[in-house]
Amino acid sequence: MDVNQLVLLGLILVVFLAPMFFQMRRQQRQLNDIKTVQEGLAVGDAVVTSSGVHGTITALRPTEVELEVAPGVVLTWERAVIVRRATPTEPVSNSNTQPGDNAEK
Repeated sequence: MDVNQLVLLGLILVVFLAPMFFQMRRQQRQLNDIKTVQEGLAVGDAVVTSSGVHGTITALRPTEVELEVAPGVVLTWERAVIVRRATPTEPVSNSNTQPGDNAEK
């Protein structure tokens, strides 16, 4: 192999390995963030699961949490599925439109 072939091989390796390296770093950072959230859970926290279920923690155990997802509805989840704390949202306003009305009139 001459020098040109080695340089080309090196460039090809950099092109394919650099994105993998940066992706791995990003994933590690996300996992650390999730782990930090899971370690800091407390009763009363509003959280979101990995499947998108929003709820409020009503009880904590070493490997499980109980989430109230609606008034009086409590579900038991594995602690590992909690991925973030829920951010408060504005309540949905009650518009004066009826089902079937065309909003683009």
